[in-house]
Amino acid sequence: APGGIETLVLDLVGRSGGNDWILSLEGTPESLCANWPALNAVRSRLIGLNKGRGFSLSLIKRLSDDMRATSQRMVVAHHIGPLIYAGAAARLAGVPRIVHVEHDVWHYASAKARYYTRIASAVIRPRHVAVSNAGAARLKEIVPGCDVTVIPPAIDTNRFRPSDRARARQNLGFDDTARLIGSAGRLVAVKGHEVLIDALPLLPSDTHVVIAGDGPERARLIERAQALGVSDRLHLLGHREDLEFILPAFDVFCLPSHNEGLPRTVLEAQACDLP
Repeated sequence: APGGIETLVLDLVGRSGGNDWILSLEGTPESLCANWPALNAVRSRLIGLNKGRGFSLSLIKRLSDDMRATSQRMVVAHHIGPLIYAGAAARLAGVPRIVHVEHDVWHYASAKARYYTRIASAVIRPRHVAVSNAGAARLKEIVPGCDVTVIPPAIDTNRFRPSDRARARQNLGFDDTARLIGSAGRLVAVKGHEVLIDALPLLPSDTHVVIAGDGPERARLIERAQALGVSDRLHLLGHREDLEFILPAFDVFCLPSHNEGLPRTVLEAQACDLP
């Protein structure tokens, strides 16, 4: 499913000139492309391992075989689960460089996650990267003595930049009189979209909330808006690949997430000059 990390991975692989592969623990190539058509651009370099529930030792062997078959020289794993699988597989396959990227640290509230990260770091010995200084500091607490390089998320400021507000609003079906609060993100509980919907009845009647994204919480969010009497002021756009043409329509961008790392959507909104 397309989220911030997934979009980042697609950006990196899409720019690599055909040398990089995406190895997904979840799904099959067919299901992944069906859920996110943008992946069709790299379909020939996409491997889906269709992982089931629970830990799978055999999956490490499958990953290792895929890394050998595609002659990988470096493996980049995002978060702890992929580090355990891809890191172990990379060591078995003799891949010389392993990078572990940590995008947020709220999941380290779990003692199990902290334990597995320390063990994986000691055994796999990856190069640790964090997307923020706060994330790096927390990772150093969990894995004492480890070096962490901070590489903030990058966005394309040729793509995301201030543009024609009136045209962007017209494309969404709004005129210049409406007040638009915009958001972007998967419709999942952790993104906190219900907080924004709960606030809508407290705002002037010409205020609308527009959310780009899709996910399992969609029906529940619609029901919540109906119960609050603001369903006509909530607009769910579904997943969009053209966010650069949507953001300029908003008066303000709001991400009411319960837990985040350093979200790309906030950086993209800032690049479009949104409060």
